[in-house]
Amino acid sequence: MKKIIPIVGKYAALVSRELGHWYGNGVAYGKNIVALSLGSVFRCSDRELPDELDDRRLLRLLGYQNPPDHSIFSKVRKEVGEEKIGKVAETIIHEIYRDKLVSMVAIDSTFVPYYFDNDEDAKWGYVTLKRKEQEILREKTQKGIKKGYKLHVIYDVETGIPLYWVVLPANVNDKKYSRNSSTT
Repeated sequence: MKKIIPIVGKYAALVSRELGHWYGNGVAYGKNIVALSLGSVFRCSDRELPDELDDRRLLRLLGYQNPPDHSIFSKVRKEVGEEKIGKVAETIIHEIYRDKLVSMVAIDSTFVPYYFDNDEDAKWGYVTLKRKEQEILREKTQKGIKKGYKLHVIYDVETGIPLYWVVLPANVNDKKYSRNSSTT
């Protein structure tokens, strides 16, 4: 991780300068973007992020003298946007796995609901229902069928780090998707 942070930090500083944060050539604000991106990789909330960075001994490496208040992360996230944070997270993952062989991967999907009635891309598909939903639908005929999307994630089993993800209509099964993505 010590080799990765400076590489990713340069990219985050560039994003910072694009947003008008020039103090320290964008590095001062960029460390917050890198921290948020690491939070995405480690799958922790903004509230949990300072403790996660501290536990992994990354605070000093990122340039923090003391653990930051979690509220700074929600402010930065709102300004920077999920797309740019995701791009920095992708850069981190790419650097982690640059010369690494992954011994075992798994694929999983999560249902994502649709929000607009005229959403033509959303499809009906089978999903795993939560226990409460299963109890409610016990009498219904359409068990486990919902309209929306699925977030398909391929991740490293050893580290739990997502390697690839894509959002597809809910009618696309993990098995069908994994066969198609194995050639890419």
